[in-house]
Amino acid sequence: MLNKIDKIEEVTVGRLKKIFDNAVPISALRKTNFEELIDRITLQLSGLVETVEFRIPQARMDLLNMIYEKGSVLSRDYRAQDIIIRAQVPLKVKERITKALKNT
Repeated sequence: MLNKIDKIEEVTVGRLKKIFDNAVPISALRKTNFEELIDRITLQLSGLVETVEFRIPQARMDLLNMIYEKGSVLSRDYRAQDIIIRAQVPLKVKERITKALKNT
């Protein structure tokens, strides 16, 4: 992010964009390029989270708690012995739960 672009000349902004090719020039004062900045942040963060579906045994409520604490639950369905849960979770959480379920 290159902030305060309203304080410098357009030519300088162009030069800075060439140097910092991944940066988004913004002006908080003029509210310039905020949407582009939000889009760029969203794109960067989307690679860190994944939508998953797990069948969690009721005996493993610790895993269900981890999903609620670290992720965002999209849906859940209670079955006789299991809970089917669909959630968005960080990749590390997905790995931990997948590994734990294999050992169950």
